[in-house]
Amino acid sequence: MGLVQLFKSRTDSNKYLVWRLIKLEQENIFSKYAAFDKWELLAAFQSLLVYCLLRLQEQPLGNDGFEAALLTTVNHVFNALASLAGGIRQMKLPDDPSVTWMDWVYNESRRRTVLIFQILNILIEISTEASSYPTCGFVLVPLANNASLWNADNTEEWRTEF
Repeated sequence: MGLVQLFKSRTDSNKYLVWRLIKLEQENIFSKYAAFDKWELLAAFQSLLVYCLLRLQEQPLGNDGFEAALLTTVNHVFNALASLAGGIRQMKLPDDPSVTWMDWVYNESRRRTVLIFQILNILIEISTEASSYPTCGFVLVPLANNASLWNADNTEEWRTEF
């Protein structure tokens, strides 16, 4: 069972356990993110953002320092992800027709995830809480591509839509 499923089915008697498991996962990501490849970094970043959303719903029980640790981990993983893309200000989706389908999926996923990060950043000021690198404004994040690209069943169909 995943952590979000545990969170959704939590009871008063297991709330502490659920938050402890989330904290353990955050600590695990923080201890290993430097060795992650781009896909693992993206998945870790997405997981951390989900944990931030869960935290907005409920105050963790018995996890002093959890918020600072979570936000610090979010920022470290974000900076590592941005670094792979050429820096915070260079995180752009290539419009090159020679881009591969998997590269497009990765870039588009990263772009959509960064958009969620920026929305969360407005709500809880992630970048000023735990990072010396403020995030870029919405002007720098292009809108997500349409569903026909995401729903392509193969490379040829995706290439036609692209």
